[in-house]
Amino acid sequence: MGGVEKNIKTLMKDSFNTISDLALPTVTLALNPSYITDQFQRLPAICQPYESLHLKSIEVVRHKPGKRCLIEYVCELKHDNAIRTIALLGKIRTKRSGKKDYQLQSELWENGFSQKSYDGVSIAFPLGRLKKINMWLQEKLTGRNLEDLLLSPDSINVMPDVARAAYKIHVGRVLSRRKHTLFEELDILKDRFQRIYREYPNLEKRLQRLLEKSQSISCNLIDRPLRPIHRDFYPEQIIVDSSPSSLSPGRVYVVDFDLFCMGDPAIDIGNFMGHLTEYSLRECGDELALKQHEEAVLESYIELSGGAERSPIRIYALLTLMRHIYLCTLIPQRKPYMMDIINLCEQKIFHHDYH
Repeated sequence: MGGVEKNIKTLMKDSFNTISDLALPTVTLALNPSYITDQFQRLPAICQPYESLHLKSIEVVRHKPGKRCLIEYVCELKHDNAIRTIALLGKIRTKRSGKKDYQLQSELWENGFSQKSYDGVSIAFPLGRLKKINMWLQEKLTGRNLEDLLLSPDSINVMPDVARAAYKIHVGRVLSRRKHTLFEELDILKDRFQRIYREYPNLEKRLQRLLEKSQSISCNLIDRPLRPIHRDFYPEQIIVDSSPSSLSPGRVYVVDFDLFCMGDPAIDIGNFMGHLTEYSLRECGDELALKQHEEAVLESYIELSGGAERSPIRIYALLTLMRHIYLCTLIPQRKPYMMDIINLCEQKIFHHDYH
C-alpha cells in the first residue's frame, strides 16, 4: 500500500471508558489511530489493491467489563480515483489471543458459509488478526438485526431461514473440541439460581422447585447425539439481508460463534424459542405474541432435519426462559418482568407434558 492520508483526524468514541478496563490492557493500542492504521496496512484482506488508507473513526460498540469488547473501525480506501469506505469489527477477549476465534471463522467461511453460499446462509468475512493486541477482525455486516425486526408483520417470513441457518451449523463439517451437555446446561441454571437466592432469599423455595422439576423432565436428554452447535443462538445473532420494503426470504448471516461447541442441536432451536417467549412477554405484555414465530422455527427445523423430536427442543426452550430470571437481576430495564417470568416458568413446567 502506498501510504496514509496525512493531517486527517480520526474520530474516536469510547462511551464505556473501556480504556480503563485493566483486564483488557491491549485496548489502549486498539484505540490508537496511528498503531491501527499501520497494522491495517499490513493486512492484505483489507488493503489490497488499494494505494492509501485513512482511518476515519474508531468506536467501542460493546464492552463487558473484565471480559471482552467489540470495536468498530471505519476506513476510507483509495485506488486510482476510486474511493471505498469499509467498516470492520475487532474483538478482544480476556485471556484469549483471538487465534482460535479467527481460525473458526475462517473454517466456517471455507466450508459453505461464504457470502456466495447457495443456500443463503453466511457469516461475516474474516479479515485477519492483530497478534500483539490479541484482536481478530471481520467485516461489519450491513443487514438488519432480527431482534429489531421481530414486531414487523413480515418477520415471520424469516423464521424458515433461521431454522435453515441452525440446521446448516448442525450438519456442517466444522467440528469443535469443546462439548456442552445437559449436565453443563443444568449446572449453569443451578449456579444462576443460587445467585438469585443471595439477593432474593424469599424466592429460594420456588426456584428450587423449578430446578428439581427441570432435572426430572430433562433426564431423557442425557444420551442424545452431539453435533456442532452455535450455543448462543437467538434473534440478536441473526442479521437479515433483505430489501428495505419487506422481509421476504433472503440471505441471513449468523454472528458471534464464541460459544461454538459440540452439543445437542435442540439447544440452539430451544434457545431461540425461549428468547422469543421472553421478548414477547417483555415487549408485548403477552408471552404468546410471537407464538407463531416459535412454531414456524420449530416446524421448519423438524422438516429440514427429517423429523427432529419436539420434546427436547421445548425442554431447552423452557431452560432458556428460566435463565432469563437471572438476567432480570442484572439488567435494570428487565427487573420489572422477573416475577412474570417466574410465574410463566411455573405454569409451563408444572402444567405441561414434556414426555
